[in-house]
Amino acid sequence: RTVWPHVEAGKLKPVIDRTFAFADAPAAHTRMEAGDHVGKIVLTME
Repeated sequence: RTVWPHVEAGKLKPVIDRTFAFADAPAAHTRMEAGDHVGKIVLTME
């Protein structure tokens, strides 16, 4: 509850580790399971 207003105001931004195309979702899942990421793993729908 206290964090969301800061996110909406642009004061806090998520850390994106890597972006994958949706077709590469298995590779994204493998990276997530390995625990090698710091931040979010993003799938794009292109």
